[in-house]
Amino acid sequence: MQTNRHNIPKELASAINVDHYHADSDQPSDYSATKLISPIQETELTRRYADKIKAGDVMDNFNAWVGSVLHNAVEDAWTQSLNSIVENRFYATVLGKKISGKVDCYDIDNKMIIDWKTCRLYKLTTGDTRQWEEQANIYAYLLSDSGYEVDALRIVAILLDWKKAESKFKPNYPACQVVPIDLKLWLKAEQEQFIKQRLIWLEEAKTLSDDNLAIQIPCSHHDKWEKYKDTAIRLKGSERATRKFDTKEEARTYAEENTKYLSSEYEIVERYGLPIKCIDYCSAAFKCKQFRSETIIRTGQDPHIKTLF
Repeated sequence: MQTNRHNIPKELASAINVDHYHADSDQPSDYSATKLISPIQETELTRRYADKIKAGDVMDNFNAWVGSVLHNAVEDAWTQSLNSIVENRFYATVLGKKISGKVDCYDIDNKMIIDWKTCRLYKLTTGDTRQWEEQANIYAYLLSDSGYEVDALRIVAILLDWKKAESKFKPNYPACQVVPIDLKLWLKAEQEQFIKQRLIWLEEAKTLSDDNLAIQIPCSHHDKWEKYKDTAIRLKGSERATRKFDTKEEARTYAEENTKYLSSEYEIVERYGLPIKCIDYCSAAFKCKQFRSETIIRTGQDPHIKTLF
């Protein structure tokens, strides 16, 4: 049963819990564009242990609700005045699997896919638009398969934590809270290859045990939201760095100039921050063998011993 730990008014809680993403007219599909770009291991463990995952708290859905409110308002404006297809779901069959994607807007005049994203300023400062690009290119494939030409992809980022005062003096700070970002449009063959590879991994994941899933299709640093810290040269078996560098290339150059660091006694290691996604946002972490083993190595404690489930 879903909790309401912050005791927000029931009227607001009810609004937040409304599913704005799926419509009665939607056809069934095997995978959505969102699932195709999500970490494979997370997707499979969530499917495998769906009956053991608790509903969570109503505020877990807050950001998605804010995004849906924005989408609804923009959809009304587009429908009234612009030559666009808005909030429409498209389908295609790849490798025998039906995939789908709900496109925010297809600008017919400019043959452009436009997707609205609510996010934090940090998302823009890191320049991490990889998943946005992947999702937009899946949409482009779906539209192309339905007979629509796509010449451009654009994200319109709505910054939830933008501050007017900081925009006046901080260099490279966005001038306003709405930031259009043009994304790279792949060749259709590249889009299809990407979709096929994700489908292959998703189907393979169903055949693997939890242990083998963690080994063969692990979550990457990017998947786990681990922020890169530095690259260290250190004695093997030690957590303390002998030398620290901003990049692995700098560490490698230094080691080649100081050859003792190339001996078997030392190692060059990229170091990352905490796996924020795993700790706070992955509902399948309580069954993830990768999260368990990496947490034991990092802290000496087993995260699966004390669990909410």
